[in-house]
Amino acid sequence: MPKVSVVVPVFNAQSSIEKCADSIFNQTFTDFEVVFVNDGSTDKSADVLARLKLIDERVKVFHQENKGTGEARNTGTQKAEGEFICFLDSDDTFESQMLTQLLSEASENVDIVACDFNEVSENGNIQSHKYNGPYDFEGYFRAILSFKTASAVWAKLYRRKLFDNPACLFPLKLRNNEDNATLFKLLYYGRNIRFIPQALYNWNRGKDSKSRNINELRLTETIDVLGLRKTFLKENGIFDDYLQEFYSGVLFTLALRQSHIVRFVQSGKQELFMRSMHAKVLQGKLIDKSDLTQFRSTDPIDYWRFVFLSLDNNTAFLEKSYQAYFDPFDWHSALKCIHPNVMPEMYSLYFHLQAYIKHPIYVYGKGESWIELQKLLPATANILGYIDKSFDGENKELCYNLDSALKRVAVNSVFAIASVNQAKDIVSDIKNHSLYDTKRPIIVTFAGVF
Repeated sequence: MPKVSVVVPVFNAQSSIEKCADSIFNQTFTDFEVVFVNDGSTDKSADVLARLKLIDERVKVFHQENKGTGEARNTGTQKAEGEFICFLDSDDTFESQMLTQLLSEASENVDIVACDFNEVSENGNIQSHKYNGPYDFEGYFRAILSFKTASAVWAKLYRRKLFDNPACLFPLKLRNNEDNATLFKLLYYGRNIRFIPQALYNWNRGKDSKSRNINELRLTETIDVLGLRKTFLKENGIFDDYLQEFYSGVLFTLALRQSHIVRFVQSGKQELFMRSMHAKVLQGKLIDKSDLTQFRSTDPIDYWRFVFLSLDNNTAFLEKSYQAYFDPFDWHSALKCIHPNVMPEMYSLYFHLQAYIKHPIYVYGKGESWIELQKLLPATANILGYIDKSFDGENKELCYNLDSALKRVAVNSVFAIASVNQAKDIVSDIKNHSLYDTKRPIIVTFAGVF
């Protein structure tokens, strides 16, 4: 019996399979088998796999009709004989120490070992994705549900017995987002998790990446997967425990798909796709008014992002049906912040900032959101500096990191957080800083005053 089974689903990947396979063959750990599942490829993938099987006796090849990546992985887990299973996509690669490092943490009571990964763009640029903890089941489970970290089944080692549980198999007939529908269940049943803080997996993002292939089925299945998550949490009696993470995950998914529609769908079809996606959310009863009320108290920043997402002026108020799910006061407050050609979140920040416009202002963030906010602020605004994590202390352009800014702020200073996606983390960074005094700066975000 091999120690590890590497399961590789293959569909029309003739140009990348050999590089993928080489990264397995070159592992410093050698007691493994490679289970290739050819998922109905129509190119020469089958020929390449046949050659690989002749080259290395550890290679197994299985063929099936095209059923999707998830069902190909199911076939692989059923055919695997190793004590542990590791997934690798046919256009991705392992670093040479991948299996050695993961197995170093796989003691008798450990079910899953995870590592960081590199995202490799089509031009060769590498972005390292790191999980920064908490390094336990509870912290990682919450991070997966809220999409604070990638919900991919690769870059992990699993004890094979987990897949004896039917709940841990990939959903049948699901063509997209099968990882998002499966990993959280593997974690729930695995529980005993270890982490390797090192990027050992290379996720290659080519021009044919799935994220660019936006169609109505992909959008529909995106929402279906969120529904599967909600059903699972409710059936196991833990939905209320993870309500905040679930709704943060819904918000993240809708915002991400909305950005994909804007970037990759023809302008004439964008509104149709937007309507289709939001209609699926409402028809599928993915959100609930009483849940949103609780979400407002536990996570007001993401709650208000949710409100503004449903009132995005760039999508022409696509789904006014959302109105029934939000407090009427919140809804009408958000309506006041819809301004032509301006991000609604930034107009809301300006709206709340007006009461403090004569105070000394420190703007946190100088990216796209700041450009939008700058259009609104009067020339008389008393801006004393700009804050960003990337700034190295103080410099002549009034740019500071958080440490240097907090050392100089006046009693009545205001932090204007010119960020949408990172606003929650920025508020947390400021409030948890040792130099922050709750009686001094007022932190202003698009969600109001904190």
